[in-house]
Amino acid sequence: MTKPRYLIGIDLGTSNCALSYIDLDKEDGQPQVLDIAQWYEGGEVKRQTLPSFLAYLSKSQIKRHEGKLKLHGETPVHLMVGLGAKDHAMERPDQVIHSAKSWLSHKGVDRSQPLLPWNSDEILGDKRLSPIQAGTQLLDHLRLCWNYEMAAIDEQLRFENQKIAITVPASFDPVAQELTLKAALNAGYPENSIHLLEEPLAAFYNWQAQGRDQALAGSKDERRVLVCDIGGGTCDFTLLKLDEKPDTPVSRIRVSSHILLGGDNIDLALAHLVEAKQDQNLSSYPWAQVLNQCRDIKEKVLGGSDQDRFHITAHLGGSSLFGQTFSEELKRADVLKTVEQFFPHCPRKQVSHSSENALQDWGLPFAQDPAVTHHLAEFLDGTDVHYILFAGGTMKPRYIQELICEQLERWQGFAPEQLEQDDLDLAVAKGASAYLGAKVSKQGLVESRYPRNLFLKVGAGKTSKALCLIPKGQETEAVIDLDLPDLRAQLNRSVVFELLSDSSARPYESGEIVSLEPHFESVARLQSRLKSKVKGNPLVAVSLRTWIRETGSLVIECHSQEQQDQWPLSFDLSDSNSAPNEQFNNHAVQVIPTEKTEALIRGLYGKGKHSPQLRPKQLAKSLEQLLDRPRQDWDLVTLRSIWSKLESGLTRRGRSLDHEVSWLNLAGFTMRPGYGHSQDGDAIESLWRAHELGLQFPKEASAQEQWWILWRRVAGGLSKERQELLWDKIFPSLKKDRASSAQQYLLAGSLERVDMNRKVQLGNALAQQIAQGSKTHMDAKIWCLSRLASRIPLYGGPEHVIRPSFIEQWAETLEPLRGHDHLYRNLNMFYSQAGRMVNDREMDISPEWRQRFLKKLEPLGADQHHYRVVSEYVPVSHQDQNQLFGEDLPLGLYLS
Repeated sequence: MTKPRYLIGIDLGTSNCALSYIDLDKEDGQPQVLDIAQWYEGGEVKRQTLPSFLAYLSKSQIKRHEGKLKLHGETPVHLMVGLGAKDHAMERPDQVIHSAKSWLSHKGVDRSQPLLPWNSDEILGDKRLSPIQAGTQLLDHLRLCWNYEMAAIDEQLRFENQKIAITVPASFDPVAQELTLKAALNAGYPENSIHLLEEPLAAFYNWQAQGRDQALAGSKDERRVLVCDIGGGTCDFTLLKLDEKPDTPVSRIRVSSHILLGGDNIDLALAHLVEAKQDQNLSSYPWAQVLNQCRDIKEKVLGGSDQDRFHITAHLGGSSLFGQTFSEELKRADVLKTVEQFFPHCPRKQVSHSSENALQDWGLPFAQDPAVTHHLAEFLDGTDVHYILFAGGTMKPRYIQELICEQLERWQGFAPEQLEQDDLDLAVAKGASAYLGAKVSKQGLVESRYPRNLFLKVGAGKTSKALCLIPKGQETEAVIDLDLPDLRAQLNRSVVFELLSDSSARPYESGEIVSLEPHFESVARLQSRLKSKVKGNPLVAVSLRTWIRETGSLVIECHSQEQQDQWPLSFDLSDSNSAPNEQFNNHAVQVIPTEKTEALIRGLYGKGKHSPQLRPKQLAKSLEQLLDRPRQDWDLVTLRSIWSKLESGLTRRGRSLDHEVSWLNLAGFTMRPGYGHSQDGDAIESLWRAHELGLQFPKEASAQEQWWILWRRVAGGLSKERQELLWDKIFPSLKKDRASSAQQYLLAGSLERVDMNRKVQLGNALAQQIAQGSKTHMDAKIWCLSRLASRIPLYGGPEHVIRPSFIEQWAETLEPLRGHDHLYRNLNMFYSQAGRMVNDREMDISPEWRQRFLKKLEPLGADQHHYRVVSEYVPVSHQDQNQLFGEDLPLGLYLS
């Protein structure tokens, strides 16, 4: 590899990106900033920062070459990046992607799936981008700018040949770090030359590079520096310690948890203040206009403007020439009061808490406590700080800096000395290149060991424990081998672990097994299929090997102690918010299947002739008698154990029609809802073979009925691709109202991962069929439409929820129907699920439609629960989940 000439630092920000560099051929070693080309107001401009916005271009815009820059050459451009895209957010908000970095850390969605722009009516299906792809687009634009400006003449100066540091919040967990690296690799960044650097540390490196670190010298007492980094999307605190070690004068001793709270929240609060003066909630377009104007007003007020009143105008739509508009006034005092609400005075021992003032917009899980000072008090936990360094765009105004400093002085009795640095918009990017410079010179490096404890959850249910994998303070590249006598895994099966983190001060040792603590946070699931040449599924002793790469990413490997096999554990990102908690309540008794139960199943579906003593139709009843418990009371472990015996009959169900019907029914029942057990991935793979083989008696109605029931029951365990294969089989007949079975409608409503556009098409057709009074399968059609319209997905993430505008269109189609007609007796299910309040602007129906839904529920004889979930926010109950699923879920299985 060519020796790099440049050290490149990149700030991949929630609101803005920036790129700095150090030229190793120059002696001063000072970071410089690259001007970034972007489209703005009809032409190409260059700025030091790149707004983190991506806008989809229309065909006419592409034809006019809007967004096309010199660096693109002949390459067609379909996305506009930067200032022009930010401007588009004012007029076309649902065609603009923003806050991509916040989505990278969102555990509640599958971050590898196309879901941005969030809840757009215009951009649907595969036209959307995943959070990873959105990050890739921003990083790729920076790479292209560099190569165009710096390497046009000399290929050795290309971006791919340089050392690169990308900054991330200190609170990013291992999954978010891994996804950031993946986005960079997808953008063509050199794999062996990327480093991840915590943003607060980058800010400190920038301050240090300005030659001001002498201000910290001279004292023999231990002193602490608080880095307060608040940007557009995150609130990041880091505590540094100064000691007398000449080789490591500064060490990082504490980082905050991930707090999704920043300047965006202040903008949203101001927009809500303006909206409150209206009689109704604003739709997406006027809301985006108000939000952007509030952001501009906030920046003017905090930037020193003495203007007292600001006017906000938004277009509400309408068919007239000028359309309908509204105008509101926002006072300077209102802006300052709103800002102060995010920085209130509080006790030194204050802890963060949930608040009714917490915002829920854009589908992002913002911090439940909107008070920055509450989070700061909880982070410091009574610790004094002697110096403070501000970073991030939100901390630019002196007014906000003073609010923080005043609070610190109240807590500790003296004001911390403020460490000044240049432009906060560029401090993190410049600090990233300064960090690489410190690594080259081996001078001025901050000692920054791993900031948190990482655990693997082992065991199940009430016996679960936590195995310490990486202790807090672990050095980079230091390998940890965990060779525990009781650690075993099954070969040729998938192994799944849950990764937990803990930022507390309590010391742990690697390999230590401890009880699960309430403050342990779930990070992600880790999985691997332990493929081996050894036949069967024997249990073997395994060990774990783990380390933190120099890049900052986590590596975990599973090693067999009996063979020379090893398997990397990778993060499982699929629908992580809906991963079930395997909890066995006090009433759930684990029932272990006996040898007699296995003999029953083997007698019908084993090799050779089947037992004439038992008919297939009697199998379920016989199992209930042997287990002395009705099958509705079988818990998850019992169900999966029965499936493991039933699995061998997959290819022998064709012995008779009764054999097939019985097998399909029991297979679906024991594998429902398709997930929840650590071995369900393998079980679903095996069960899917039944789909590949098809029905053995395809013309028999009873077999067809159980076929659709089977796939409805296990739909939650099927990938999007498999769900869409099932969808393609049934959609044509459902759309034309020619379904052969009501179960086809129930299956369609259960396929939550199907592309949004397809679900909308079916919803349109069903609403028409119901409104026209088609009596065939009416209850099933209403159930299906209700599932499609549900505000609460059963197992999918929020990206699978259909936009309210489509729900309101369906409700308009159903408007003429009257509740006293017995044919429509179940419409209360549609109104309660489609109108359920979830406290999210992008998912909730409008207040006007909410009132109409409540009026519709009265003649339908709806109970109080139906009224309540529409009129106010109510947490999802186990009964609600059973209704969505269509039958009772297994005992002890709850979805979170």
